[in-house]
Amino acid sequence: MIPWFLFAFYQLFIASERYESISRIIVKQPSTIAAPLPEMALLGSLGMSSGGNDSSLVHAYIYSTDLLKYLNAELDVYGHYTSRNIDIFSRLASDAEQEDFYAFYKEHVTVLLDPASQIIDISVQGFEPVFAQKLNLLIVERTEWYINTISQRLAQNQLEFINSEHERVETKFAKARTELLEFQEKHELLNPEAEGAAMQNITYGLESQIVNKQAELIALSQYMSNESSEVKTAKNQLTALTKQLESERQRLSAVTGKNISVSQLLGKFQELKVNVELAMQSFASSLVSMEKSRVEAYQQVKYLVTVQNPPLPQSAAYPTVWYNIILFGVIAFLLFGIVRIVVATILELS
Repeated sequence: MIPWFLFAFYQLFIASERYESISRIIVKQPSTIAAPLPEMALLGSLGMSSGGNDSSLVHAYIYSTDLLKYLNAELDVYGHYTSRNIDIFSRLASDAEQEDFYAFYKEHVTVLLDPASQIIDISVQGFEPVFAQKLNLLIVERTEWYINTISQRLAQNQLEFINSEHERVETKFAKARTELLEFQEKHELLNPEAEGAAMQNITYGLESQIVNKQAELIALSQYMSNESSEVKTAKNQLTALTKQLESERQRLSAVTGKNISVSQLLGKFQELKVNVELAMQSFASSLVSMEKSRVEAYQQVKYLVTVQNPPLPQSAAYPTVWYNIILFGVIAFLLFGIVRIVVATILELS
């Protein structure tokens, strides 16, 4: 009975009271957002969603040594837990190592996750009600800062990458346009395709006139002599048209003063034009991808929503004095009974 009385005396008159402050938080993030472009209408409207991985991240950060160092620097957690006002069995030893301090912190800070709702309960025990509330509030504030920093960093990295890719595509597009304009200025051509088509139309027209003139000459030769003025005139016109046709054909294939033929000029222009069109298509696709990436980056931004702020405890939650006394008495009675049975058995056998 003596151990039980000693334990009861300790629980009733010596054990330091511990106050508990509980807060509830949840990590939220946008699920979708209104599409800024018609091509992105499938992204839908704005919503909110929560994820289990984010809740696990919060759980891990609250139990991290980095957070404990921050809390100790801001609120002197170590000084509170080693205070002489706390009984020797409840307080942290004044010469405790960092590992012991961390273990003591984990014993007095409890993080519980509801798998269904993803709501996180943070329970903080302190030997003063104000300290328990302040420590819980500081944990929530620092965790919110951590979640915001991580999500914004991920979003920023994604945006920087897509912007750099867009700048590369934009530079390629600008270079292709510049090469095309410089080519046109160098050869003093507004539209080589149109000019080439015009020259071909002239050639086709001359060929048609030559065919008609040949038919006319054949018809005249049937009832006129070759020495007649009409036949000679037709022959002269046919010769002139043939020479003009040959001249136009030479213009299409002959090398100009720029050391490039008209056909080569047209081929080079078409090549540069295709490069511009391909670069323009890549640029347009890059714009859509950039806007889509901005939406995805926004969806990665997470928010820590406080469901319940940590209240100021009005009464001590621990120790549960009468529960501990009764439990200790039951255990002591059972141990005493077991010892009596063992001793009686030994005496009887001897």
